[in-house]
Amino acid sequence: MVRIFAPDLVTKIVPVEIKDPNQGMGLFDHHDLVSDIEKLLQPFAILESGGNIIIQRTAALTAIDVNKGADNRSNLSINVEAGQEIARQLRIRNMGGIILIDALKMRTKKDRDALLNSLQDAFAEDPCTVHLHGYTALGLIELSRRRRTPPLQERFDSVLEM
Repeated sequence: MVRIFAPDLVTKIVPVEIKDPNQGMGLFDHHDLVSDIEKLLQPFAILESGGNIIIQRTAALTAIDVNKGADNRSNLSINVEAGQEIARQLRIRNMGGIILIDALKMRTKKDRDALLNSLQDAFAEDPCTVHLHGYTALGLIELSRRRRTPPLQERFDSVLEM
């Protein structure tokens, strides 16, 4: 099929010997993709430094909470790392709409502005339109993301209903 429809990709195909291709998920098990997919369906993501983010989708908006966990770094450092992961999670989960981020509290305006700049950079390469609106009166970071296709969770839900 590749020879016919995409001959330039033939050299990139690497044959894989699967122990029992008729059993279970075959290629998914071989590359251990099932655990990666399961992580995407969890309402949280673990940060490398020990903190985590909790992602809660509702009908009206998505709320994201940043937690420090065992990380002893400054709140700004943790928030910047969380911002990078939030941008990544929103892209791979294909989430959109109104998004509120409850970042760790920072004392100075300089730190809050640095976090907004970091988030702006994190979303710069997002193929969807992202508007970073800044801080709300409650100190939450408000943004909106326009997606073009259904979110990952809805795609899995429709597959599971079949």
